[in-house]
Amino acid sequence: MAPSAAVAHQPHHATHATKEEAPVSTGTLDVDPLTEPEDEGKADQIAQAAVTQLNTAFSSGDANQVAALFRHDGWYKEFLALQWDHRAKQGPQAIASFFKDEIKLSRDHTIKNITLEPGSAALLPDAFPDIPWVMAFIRFETKVGSGRGVLRLAEESNGEWKLHALFLGLETLKGYEPKELDKRPQGVEHGEHRGGLNWAQRRERKKEFLDEEPQVVIIGAGQAGLMLAYRLGLLDVPTVIIDKNERVGDNWRKRYASLVLHDPVQYDHFPGLPFPPHWPVYTPKDKLANWMEMYSEVMELNCWMSSELTSTKYDEASRTWTLKVRRGDGKERTIHPKHCVLATGHSGQMNRPTFKGEEKFQGPVVHSSQYTSGDLYKGSKAIVVGSNNSGQDLSVNLVEHGWDVTQVQRSETYFMSTDSVTGILMKGLFSDPGPKTEDADLIFNSMPNPLHIPSQIVVAKKIADFDRKTLDGLTKAGFKCGMGVDDAGFLMSYFKRGGGYYLGTAAEDFIIDGRIKMKQGQAVDHFTEDGIVFADGQEIKADLVVLATGYQNMKTSAVAIFGAEGEKIKPVWGLDEEGELNTVWRESGHPGLWVQAGNLALNRDMSKRLALNLKARLLGLA
Repeated sequence: MAPSAAVAHQPHHATHATKEEAPVSTGTLDVDPLTEPEDEGKADQIAQAAVTQLNTAFSSGDANQVAALFRHDGWYKEFLALQWDHRAKQGPQAIASFFKDEIKLSRDHTIKNITLEPGSAALLPDAFPDIPWVMAFIRFETKVGSGRGVLRLAEESNGEWKLHALFLGLETLKGYEPKELDKRPQGVEHGEHRGGLNWAQRRERKKEFLDEEPQVVIIGAGQAGLMLAYRLGLLDVPTVIIDKNERVGDNWRKRYASLVLHDPVQYDHFPGLPFPPHWPVYTPKDKLANWMEMYSEVMELNCWMSSELTSTKYDEASRTWTLKVRRGDGKERTIHPKHCVLATGHSGQMNRPTFKGEEKFQGPVVHSSQYTSGDLYKGSKAIVVGSNNSGQDLSVNLVEHGWDVTQVQRSETYFMSTDSVTGILMKGLFSDPGPKTEDADLIFNSMPNPLHIPSQIVVAKKIADFDRKTLDGLTKAGFKCGMGVDDAGFLMSYFKRGGGYYLGTAAEDFIIDGRIKMKQGQAVDHFTEDGIVFADGQEIKADLVVLATGYQNMKTSAVAIFGAEGEKIKPVWGLDEEGELNTVWRESGHPGLWVQAGNLALNRDMSKRLALNLKARLLGLA
């Protein structure tokens, strides 16, 4: 599901709504994306002055001079701008120490040639609670490449505008700009063809790596693996994806029959190949699976399907992996990449609790990952343990197949309707009309995550007011609704917990009208032959039990695939002390082993960041 729109702004070179249209919600507060001409001119002047100050400070190589441009509570955030990591620091003192002690800022190792993107500056009077902002896009250069950034400026009591947040993100490496537009490959080889191979034959040799070794191996052909492989291909990094499924897209295709994405299409575009205009707002899982399969072919991604790793070994001296891969035909292939990327989903192995007396139960007990459809099971009464997205979807599916369903909810769940998703959370950022997808990604991902919290508290309250009738109905039916982690709704629940929410598709109506019964706040005590007894002593009869109990940390998948090597990686997901996501797209704790994970939108942008990081390391820049 989509993270919050955070602070949306359509650059003035983007498509605008008309003056008569209602203000566009930014996911925080309603902000009209069209400022008055005098405000637009003022915003441009303020942003340009900040750019001039930044150029002067960075060119001096003086960390203190750079830090002095920030408010007392200001943030600096970067993705690979001056070091090969994702970092964030708050306050002038911490920012100065970071540039001085970690970055080793100097006149040579610094940010250069900062320019304001024309038409991007805007005055946002309500963008952040109680703090008007001027926001603008910038471009910059470093010794190794170029990038884009975002200024968020706030006015001090003395009238001076200072940085509330500055983001800098590397976008390209010098000499290795992506093959796009003017850098298209020729394609057809006219004239004499050495060896007489046509495109299809050359493509097959490349896919099978008959003439070279892959430098990067990606485990998992889901959205994370495909998007990263596409980005690496643009950088001429030989890459292969290994997946045990028969077809690309099977990670979605084989899930429960009623599954539909909970985030809108504007949020889910694939890099290089956005969905067409007629694509539905919410994508059915089989439609997405087919798109992914098509994407892998069109983008010429090297996917070894029906394949799995049988042996992994890392040599510290050569910094090289030795991987043995069993292919679909049973033959084994040994390859020697420099880097492996785990892209099997941001969750790990299924979280499959066991219960006292479970062996006595006469019916099936299945984890949600093993469930496909209610018509495959016999009986009339079902218990679903878990009340987040999958638990709700499976409960609805069971009811639709004639089952009497009781859902078990241990603690509170954050609920928001799909109308809130499109009408509040996403509107003005990942919506139509809205900024270009790459600009929307930049706006969202440039925000230091702790800065999201105050604005998301406002968003959560706004959504709760919008959904009040449904929330009251759920509460009356025995479903416990909460406001999410930090009372910040969806976003912090997603980043900090990776769960704890339900984005309404149908189950809320089933719960309110009693078609899904609730058992709230009681743990399972033990199973009987024909049901479950809860901690309060109540027994509920069942012929089928579905455990929508989620998944373990992604590290468990690393251990399952890489053994002792996988044990060395740090826990995946959740926020570190700087507010950045742990381990994903960053050094994992094991050299040459990386993690690419998350929803479609995060993978779309962060695949670019990780691809640059891997290319830099292959070039010896990092």
